[in-house]
Amino acid sequence: MLVLGFDWFRGKDNVYYPNPSGLVAEELDGMQIDNCLIKGVVLRVSLDYLRRKLEKLLEIFKPDIVIGLGLHPYTDKPVIELVGYNLVYTETGDVDGLVFHEEISKTERKTYTIPIEHKELLRYLRKKGYSIRPGVSIGTYLCNYVAFTIYKYAFVEKKKALFIHVPPAGELCLRMSIPPQNCMGINSLKELVIDIIKYLGKAT
Repeated sequence: MLVLGFDWFRGKDNVYYPNPSGLVAEELDGMQIDNCLIKGVVLRVSLDYLRRKLEKLLEIFKPDIVIGLGLHPYTDKPVIELVGYNLVYTETGDVDGLVFHEEISKTERKTYTIPIEHKELLRYLRKKGYSIRPGVSIGTYLCNYVAFTIYKYAFVEKKKALFIHVPPAGELCLRMSIPPQNCMGINSLKELVIDIIKYLGKAT
């Protein structure tokens, strides 16, 4: 299975580093959880990079499960994103300085929705004590690019995929002056992903 996270990126007023989504993907790389061997990949926040690499990763590994992770600097809890939209747009620019406003694919539908039973997953995670919610506010930046691509892959190949926006965690909370009591730890994010892997693995 694949766990995808992102490296640092800049927003309007901040450089978001270290990115907890990438840290979790890096820490899970090479782990085996139940019957799932994990390949964790840290993605550059670059449209050119994603165009060249993301579909190739899916083609090479042919994962039964794909979990995409991305940082949402302004959420206080993880968000399971329910839809990816066929659009990539930013005025700020990616790490290469590129600004863009275009379709992800000119031959695909406008949206792909989450290809798992998310209500059951949310119920399971809440019973385990996680504060987590569904969302349809993935935006139009590169997290959306990943969500659209992995949801399309899962739909076509009859696999499972999930994209989660994660809150600031660990050292990033210090950089953003977020009080510790309002901050999720990297280990807690990692355990959340592990529990999702266990759940999806049993449901495969």
